[in-house]
Amino acid sequence: MRNKNYKIMLLRYLTASVLILVCPMSLFSEEDSSFRLRSLISTGEDISATRNALIWNGWGLGISAWSYEKTVDGNKFELSNTTQDFSYTFGKEWSLTIGIGFNLAGEGTIYTTENEYKTTIVSGNYNFAVLGTEFGIFEILFGYRKDDFEYAEFSDSSTTLDINYEISGGIILVGLGLSF
Repeated sequence: MRNKNYKIMLLRYLTASVLILVCPMSLFSEEDSSFRLRSLISTGEDISATRNALIWNGWGLGISAWSYEKTVDGNKFELSNTTQDFSYTFGKEWSLTIGIGFNLAGEGTIYTTENEYKTTIVSGNYNFAVLGTEFGIFEILFGYRKDDFEYAEFSDSSTTLDINYEISGGIILVGLGLSF
């Protein structure tokens, strides 16, 4: 677990470093000021996610909703969270957005044959990249998101389970945007 936390922290610092290094480029850019609104979705067999973002002069602020549902060994897992992300977008007609997101809130439920165990102890983050191309004021977006979340302290009214449930994986994002 300690090695995984080290990797996550290293990835956070690398992403933050890239964002800090590109700040001077955005201040001296010859491009017009740009304002973008974006919405991306992903659906799969076990996971669904949405991301909505506002981007101004390259800097973005987004919010995502994520859910996961899977049955393993007769136990049904239902997990969800809400995250906040920060990003930077390069380019105008063709764009590349990179960013990192952090967990704001979440909940999880494990349904066994005997009980229902719940938690609101959720931690983790995700990294993402989105490619976009403009058609007039519209953007078509394709991206990839790498998730790492951990749910802990599942309990019912009398028992706390001694397990943490980790979700790690990537999902493809597609979406539309408006660019002004």
